[in-house]
Amino acid sequence: MVSSHTDPDLLRIQSYDSQLALEHERAELGGLRADAENFNALESGHDGSSTSATQRLQGEKLELETELVRQKQQSEKELKAREAELRQLQLRLDQVTGTTRGSDDAEPGSAASNASLRSPNDTKHKDTTVFRPSSDVLAISSANQMSGLSYLARQLSDENNEMKTRHKLLESDLEARTQEAKTKSCALELTAQSLKKHSMLASQRQTNTRLYYANVPVQNDTSSSWTKSWMLKITIQ
Repeated sequence: MVSSHTDPDLLRIQSYDSQLALEHERAELGGLRADAENFNALESGHDGSSTSATQRLQGEKLELETELVRQKQQSEKELKAREAELRQLQLRLDQVTGTTRGSDDAEPGSAASNASLRSPNDTKHKDTTVFRPSSDVLAISSANQMSGLSYLARQLSDENNEMKTRHKLLESDLEARTQEAKTKSCALELTAQSLKKHSMLASQRQTNTRLYYANVPVQNDTSSSWTKSWMLKITIQ
C-alpha cells in the first residue's frame, strides 16, 4: 500500500488544483487593481475639471459682485445730480412765481401813483398803455417761464423715477446671478468631496490588493496558502 503523501499522481492533482485556484485569485485581484487604476484616473480628471469649474464660478461671482457695487455707485451719483438739478429748477420756479406775484401786487399802486401825478388833461391825452403793455409782457414772460420750468421739473422727476426702477431691476438681476454662481460653486464643492471620498476608498482597496500580492503563497505550500488567502479575502471585504 502506497502512502498518499508519496503518491506522485495525488501530488500532481493537488498541485494542479492549487495552481488553478491561485490563477483564479490572481485574475480576480488583477481585475480589482485595473478597476482601481481606472477609477483613480477618472477621479483625477473629474477632480481637475471640478477645481477649474469652481475657480471659474468663483471668478464669475467676484465679477458680478464688483459690477453690482459699480452700478450702485453710478446710479447713486446720477440720482444725486438729477435731484440737485431738480432742486435748482424748483428754486427758479419759486422765484419766478414770487416775482410775478410781486409785479401784480405792485401794479395797482404804480397806476394810482402815476394817476395822482398827472393832470386830468394829461390823463385824457396820454394813454396808460405805457404801463399796461409792459405789465402784460412781463406776465406772459413769467407764465412762459413757469410753464417751461414746470415741464422740466416733471420731466426730471419722471426720469428720476425711471432711473430708480432700472437700478432696482439691475440690482435684482445681479443678485440673482450672484446667488446662482454661489449655488453652482457649492454643488461643485460637494461633488469634489464625494470624489475624494471615493478616491480614498479606491486607494484602500489598492493597499489591500498589494497586501494580498505580498502574501500570495508558493504553489507547493498548499497547507498554508488557502488559510492566508481566505484571511486576506476577509480583510479586503
